[in-house]
Amino acid sequence: MNIKKDQYLQIYHMFWKKYKWDDLAEGNIVEKDQIGIYQIYGNHAVYGKNCLLYIGKTVEQGFQNRLDPKQHWDFIINHYSEFSHIHIGTLKKWDDLKEGGDEKAIITKIEKLLINAHTPAFNSMEIKGLYPYEEDNQFILLNWLEHGDLLPEVSTLRYSEKCWNSVNYP
Repeated sequence: MNIKKDQYLQIYHMFWKKYKWDDLAEGNIVEKDQIGIYQIYGNHAVYGKNCLLYIGKTVEQGFQNRLDPKQHWDFIINHYSEFSHIHIGTLKKWDDLKEGGDEKAIITKIEKLLINAHTPAFNSMEIKGLYPYEEDNQFILLNWLEHGDLLPEVSTLRYSEKCWNSVNYP
């Protein structure tokens, strides 16, 4: 892979915290006004109990509003159990984050990669096989703390069409 002199691989850090649905309903989440990524866990007829069902983002509203039970009523009715929970991930701005980066755009890119890499049962929009290769949009995502079933490290390099398009199959 040729990397231009002014180009480098970006590294993003998501810190995750696990909550029960009841915590959300009672407004007991620390990040309620922040934006980021969330994971919904519950029961699935095929995949079993307490599995990753959905990955979503909050970019126009905070977690408390986006995760209002009315917006995810179908999960609560059909897939809720006493073990149902959510994981809330927030982007940490460390020194390796480009200055002036648009946090909403970064969160959108991260959501797309996580859905593509983990293929949750109720996400279909971004499950398209391989992550589209864009030369100036290569990054590694590091998931910290309570990241649930997500891999601790995911990258556009691993799931990029560029790598797989260059492989010769027998």
